[in-house]
Parts: sequence; structure tokens; C-alpha cells
Amino acid sequence: MSLWLAGTGLVWVGRNLAQGAYRWPWHRPQSLTLIGPKGTQRVRLGRGQTLLDAMTAQGLAVRSECGGGGVCGRCRVQLSESTPIHGAERAHLSPRHLAAGWRLACQQQGERDSAPRVTEGHAP
Repeated sequence: MSLWLAGTGLVWVGRNLAQGAYRWPWHRPQSLTLIGPKGTQRVRLGRGQTLLDAMTAQGLAVRSECGGGGVCGRCRVQLSESTPIHGAERAHLSPRHLAAGWRLACQQQGERDSAPRVTEGHAP
């Protein structure tokens, strides 16, 4: 019984680590540059935090009617073309827009050395 409890505890800790539930003192938030209609702004993106959450927490207005669930497709940003594509993005963005780097901010956890372009909620 003790081995089983220890094993399930390790699984639980592993899942929490993978989801970014723990904050380490040496972890520094990632800083991204956003290029939007109102100019350039810096956004600090914490571990496990989506780009949409980071922008909202810093008072940047982001169009998102579903609150970040990937349902409405309004929180469109342009990242590098090598950014991973998630299922919700395939449902809301055309293959042409995906190839150009358009993604949903609620599905992206950011990447280093990128400069997302924030739009008014519509990919060109």
C-alpha cells in the first residue's frame, strides 16, 4: 500500500510540474514584444500562462468572447510560422493564415525571441 501511495504521489507531482503549477524562485517570466495598432508594448508571460491571459492581466484589451476557451476564434495574433498549431486554431483559421503564422492567443504559451503582432481580432 505504501508503494502504491508513493507511486501515485510521484505521478501527481509530475503532472503538476508539467502543467507549470509550481513557481520556482529562479524562474524568470518570459518577456515578449507585442506590435499592435497602438504601437509596441512589452508583455511578461509567466510559466504555463497563455498569451491571452498575460495580455489581459497587464491591461491590454484583447477581443475574446469565449474567455480563452478557443471557441470564438477572436484573439488572433501573428507569430513565427514555426509556432505549433493547436486543434482550435485549425477550426478557426484557414490553412493560408496558419501558414503565415496566425494563431489564437488563448492557445499559445508564447515563445522566446518572438514579436507577436496583435490585430483587432481579424486575420487579414
